[in-house]
Amino acid sequence: MMDKITGDMKFRWRVRDLIIVLAFWQCILMTLCLLYFLHNQSLDLDRQRVARMDMNKFTRDDKSLHSVLKATVKPTKKKPDEAQFIKHIITEAPEMEINDENKAVPGYISIIGNKTLQLVCRSCALVSSSGQLSGKGAGADIDDADCVLRMNAAPVRSYEEDVGRRTTVRVIGHPNLEKSLENDLEMKDEILRDDQTSTDFVIIPWLYETEINKTDDPVYLLAQNYSKEFPSVEFYLFTKEKLQQTGREFEKQVGMTREEAHTWFSTGFVTMLFAIDICDKIDVYGLPPENYCETHPNSKILYHYYNDSINKLECDYYEVSEKKLNIGHKFLTEKAIFSRWAIYHNIRFHYPSWKPVLRNLTQVNSPFLKLYYEAKKNGTLAKLQNPVKQRHTVRKNCVGSLADCKSEESKNYTVVRTFYKNGRRIVVKRVVKISKNKPDS
Repeated sequence: MMDKITGDMKFRWRVRDLIIVLAFWQCILMTLCLLYFLHNQSLDLDRQRVARMDMNKFTRDDKSLHSVLKATVKPTKKKPDEAQFIKHIITEAPEMEINDENKAVPGYISIIGNKTLQLVCRSCALVSSSGQLSGKGAGADIDDADCVLRMNAAPVRSYEEDVGRRTTVRVIGHPNLEKSLENDLEMKDEILRDDQTSTDFVIIPWLYETEINKTDDPVYLLAQNYSKEFPSVEFYLFTKEKLQQTGREFEKQVGMTREEAHTWFSTGFVTMLFAIDICDKIDVYGLPPENYCETHPNSKILYHYYNDSINKLECDYYEVSEKKLNIGHKFLTEKAIFSRWAIYHNIRFHYPSWKPVLRNLTQVNSPFLKLYYEAKKNGTLAKLQNPVKQRHTVRKNCVGSLADCKSEESKNYTVVRTFYKNGRRIVVKRVVKISKNKPDS
């Protein structure tokens, strides 16, 4: 009798379990049907929204059209014909509907003709010169962007696999123009003459001046000559207003002017601002976050991916520059600013890959700023920002009176240079040969 009762209970349990399983699968089936229905409706909604858009009210100045299209239709894993339609309205509609006159980018003026820059890029690859890119094989991804932005004279030849081969824009800081091109004929050929590697645009920002003397400034005259010698490359300058705006942006983010910080902008800083002006989407290659060296204390990454005279470790250079309160670039401070910009603009970072973090709601926080405010608090800021000037004296290595020495055609002089470093007095002696027609000191 007990065996019969036990058998009946087991049978009922099995039936109950079967009902539960069937109910579970029925719920899954209904969910899939609902998702399929919504999936089919999404494209129709996309089409209706685009059809209701008044294309005439959008201009390129505020990037409204492209941003609204991207917000309206977000591509997913749709059927090939659906994906092709969405790709078409995002990539082709702005090109057909926006007039060329709306593509002008204020703040940049040509060397010849005083024309306003006309350049718009939906996707940009901003390529740094960091050793972070060595061996990463990012070249194909970089070349896939609509526009490729490079800095100074970072070479492409022999490094195509890691940094790509295309160049749309070279941003060359004004102190580097002569050093990068006039004094390096190979790079001059690569950047301005070679059809395979030359750039379409050269943008020249003055990194620590807003007033440009167009009459006798050697950098301006050199750029003017290049514009005539290489008509296929367009040369543009930052306008005075753009340079002032760049200074105000630095002050807004850091809480002090560039002059108060005793620094000047790096080419990377102005290149990032330029990219924000012309690009809808920016992919940055080879730019680490400001805390990279803290999290990678044993990093052996070189400052440049190519061999050059600097040949130093990236983190060492960052640290030395950041701790100087009286001169030099503030790389880590600038990278903290980049992190803030990336939150408000469509910027992504690759090699290394990292996500921006807003560590301070008002201003950036960096090693330089910590040292600056600490020195300001304890009263040593003025001394650190204005160290004892180097003193030069000249000792003549000749026998006889001063008149006898001056009467001779030339003599060897010992130049004694005295300066102070970390509270220590340092004397450097150097022997030079000076003509009698030159002054004593």
